[in-house]
Amino acid sequence: MNDLIQCTANKVNGVSVKKFHAAAQKAQPGCFPVGRRVDHKLAPNPYKSFYGPDEWEEKIKNTTALNGHRSITDLIVHMAVETSKMFEGTAHAHDCVFYHDALALLTAFDAIDWMKENYHTDGRLYIKMWVRPEQGLNAGTRYERHPPGNSPELMPLDASLNNDIHQAVDLHVAFTRHLRPGDPGYEERFSRSTPALQSSAYLRLHDPDLGPEAGTPLGSRICQDIGKFIPALEAIRDARGIIIPGLGTRNGHRAAASNGKAQRGGKREKGASKGDIWVHPDAAGARIGLMEASLERSNNQSI
Repeated sequence: MNDLIQCTANKVNGVSVKKFHAAAQKAQPGCFPVGRRVDHKLAPNPYKSFYGPDEWEEKIKNTTALNGHRSITDLIVHMAVETSKMFEGTAHAHDCVFYHDALALLTAFDAIDWMKENYHTDGRLYIKMWVRPEQGLNAGTRYERHPPGNSPELMPLDASLNNDIHQAVDLHVAFTRHLRPGDPGYEERFSRSTPALQSSAYLRLHDPDLGPEAGTPLGSRICQDIGKFIPALEAIRDARGIIIPGLGTRNGHRAAASNGKAQRGGKREKGASKGDIWVHPDAAGARIGLMEASLERSNNQSI
């Protein structure tokens, strides 16, 4: 510091030292802590080492490398929050639980330990809110600490309701595809042409605020599949965990990954149609326009 104070050069090795002179004048012996120089990259968690225990998670979420990714703890908190929201004002407001099948990240030791150490807003540990094997069930197996496997018959969205959502989006895109700039309803059209428009389409249709018999999937369809949950568990229990043909089905990449092995499979039976399909108000006018145009073409052809 003394050498720096007495330095008369403007630059040292090409670096200006003028701005350091004032700081050097204030330097006192022993003010610089021993071990102050820390290479945070050598720490087990560089972000926690650099930003501290209170800020590192928020900092790492905002890095460009994690765009499009979320921590498994965010999913856990989301499930707990949304479950509690559904039971507000009921007798189970403070003892409601959630169920989720065995995602690899959800059943990882670090995730389990996190759930054992962190609390939901109602004061319960997150691990206490997750339905898991208890009372020695599955003791001594790899599933002792968490639900076994990924069974579509136990997860309605996996089994069929995700397909309901995709079909609803496809249908609404078709209803509004003919709209052009300036047409009524063009700004509210459903489209997949850009990521932003596709997100808008899915979020508008998969919206619980629309009510139980609007949006997608419909409340009746959700109840239809959840009603199969307990019978499926009973069937699996009675078969002592052996695969049961006809209980549920996997298609696409999951079926291919089974490599010819028996699946819990079978065609999903849908109830009879109960009238006209539900259409989002943003697409209702465009759909009526399509129907009127189709009827007009039909009348002209029959003349």
